[in-house]
Amino acid sequence: MPNPQLRSKLKDRNVAYLFNYLNRIDPARAAVLNISDRANPRRLIRAIEISLYSKFPSPESGEGSRGEVGSGVSYLTLGLTAPREELYRRIDLRVGHRLRHGAEAENQHLIAKYGGGFPSFTASGYRAFQKPDIVARWRGLEHAYLRRQLTWFKRQPDTHWFDINTPNWQISAKQLISNWYNVTSIQHLASKI
Repeated sequence: MPNPQLRSKLKDRNVAYLFNYLNRIDPARAAVLNISDRANPRRLIRAIEISLYSKFPSPESGEGSRGEVGSGVSYLTLGLTAPREELYRRIDLRVGHRLRHGAEAENQHLIAKYGGGFPSFTASGYRAFQKPDIVARWRGLEHAYLRRQLTWFKRQPDTHWFDINTPNWQISAKQLISNWYNVTSIQHLASKI
C-alpha cells in the first residue's frame, strides 16, 4: 500500500542513499535489484515501502516464495527463446511497425496533452523520442530490455525452455503441459482420499 509520508520523506534522497537504506532493512530484496532498478529512485522507494510495510517477506528471502503461494500450489513455467539475433530482428520489425503506424504522432499527442511527468513516459518507446535518432535509440532500448528479461528469466528455477525456431516446438510444449496437468490432477485427487 502506498505511503505518501514515506515517499515525501525519501523523494529528495539520492539513489545511493536509497539503495543503502534498502540494503540495511532488506538485504535479500536489495541483492536482486538489477542495475536499472538500483538507478531508479521511484523503484527504490517502492522497494523500501514494500520492505517496511508488507506483512509478507520478500520473495527472494525464500519464505513464502513463488512455489509456496497458497501452500501446495503446483505450477509449470515455460520459457520461449530463440537465438539473440533472431530476437533482435523481431524487435526491430516491431519498432518499425509501430513507427509506421503512428507511434511518433501518438507520443507527441500524449506529451502535449499530459506533459511528460507520468511514470509511463519513462518506457523505452517514449524515451526514444527524446533523442535525435529515434529508430536506433528505440531499438537499443528494446534490445537492452530483452537482455534484462533474459537474465531474469534464466535465473528462474525449473523453467522448461523451448526454442521457437525448432520445428514442432509447440507439440513438445503441449505434451509437457498435458503431462504436467495429468500428474498434478492425479496428485490432487490422491490427496483428497
